[in-house]
Amino acid sequence: MSQMLLKPAVADFIELATMAEELALEIEQIELESDASLIGRSLKETQIHAKYDVMVTAIKRSDEQMIFNSSADYVMQAADALIELGSHANLERLEKEANPNSPSWRYHNHRK
Repeated sequence: MSQMLLKPAVADFIELATMAEELALEIEQIELESDASLIGRSLKETQIHAKYDVMVTAIKRSDEQMIFNSSADYVMQAADALIELGSHANLERLEKEANPNSPSWRYHNHRK
């Protein structure tokens, strides 16, 4: 409650982000399998933000460490889970490229 009074922009952001129907934004977890095309590449090199118009908000490593606001130089590893914010279609495109041999992205196409 105090955040709403002291930092109204934060409250506005949270309110907008939770109104997913109007913004058409989703938060998704994309797990990198051992054969994912993104493994061994930095966030900067993959240009995930520019190419897919999604935001990497966090990365959960296989050792359970959560990295928030990771550096563009972060090199992705197998079993990393990217926590992304973006539209359903863009998140699906990213997951399809990240793990083209995985049937998991097909599931997301049919949920709603």
